[in-house]
Amino acid sequence: MLLSGLLMVYTFSVGKNNQHNFSGEAIATFLVRRIFRIVPVYYLLLFIAFLFYTKYLEFESEVTAAFPPPWVADISNDPSIHSISVMNIIMHLTFLFGLDPHYASNMPIPDWSLTLEMQFYLIVPFLLILLRKYGLLVPVIALAIINFLALRYIGLYLSPKIGGLWPQPSFLIFKIDCFVVGMLLALYFFDERFNRIEILCLLMLLIFFGQNIIFSLTAILCFALLGKGGVKSAFFSRSLESDS
Repeated sequence: MLLSGLLMVYTFSVGKNNQHNFSGEAIATFLVRRIFRIVPVYYLLLFIAFLFYTKYLEFESEVTAAFPPPWVADISNDPSIHSISVMNIIMHLTFLFGLDPHYASNMPIPDWSLTLEMQFYLIVPFLLILLRKYGLLVPVIALAIINFLALRYIGLYLSPKIGGLWPQPSFLIFKIDCFVVGMLLALYFFDERFNRIEILCLLMLLIFFGQNIIFSLTAILCFALLGKGGVKSAFFSRSLESDS
């Protein structure tokens, strides 16, 4: 998620398409390109998952009964709808399933992260327009507050809270901080129009108040690696080649 935020901003700001104007055509081209990088393989795996869906549910039930996990008592909290219905198919084909806890993680493939990526791809051009028009401080703080409230009041995995329960963090508000950290890293290293001191302060806010030590260390490592020109140029040259 961090790398997605970083690479998407780099694509818009510095990449060979250099889409500084954010025209409707540029945004549409960006979205179509991202969709077709995911859709072909995902639809193939989705077809296989639907084909063997009933067998998978039987297998999962047998395994859970034979080797009950420590959280077996909480499995009844899972809101997932386990049936092959027209709505289930439509939600997955359109990548909207991450917005509904009933479909967010009800398939035998870990596709919840794909809907998360699609949500980010949809908003990132407009988020960049917002950042360049109004500055970093207010939008980033607003997104951090939304993320904090979502994690505080909406349950994840099998622990429901007052705002409900998502079996996976497939809704962008749960992980927007990770994407924004990647975006800020890209702006720090590749866009001189933004104040680097302000970016560093916002990065510290998001990283150290995220209460996730692994993510914090990953973000710091990415910052250190990007500071080395050789590593930075090699990574992005390969990334852009694979994106073309």
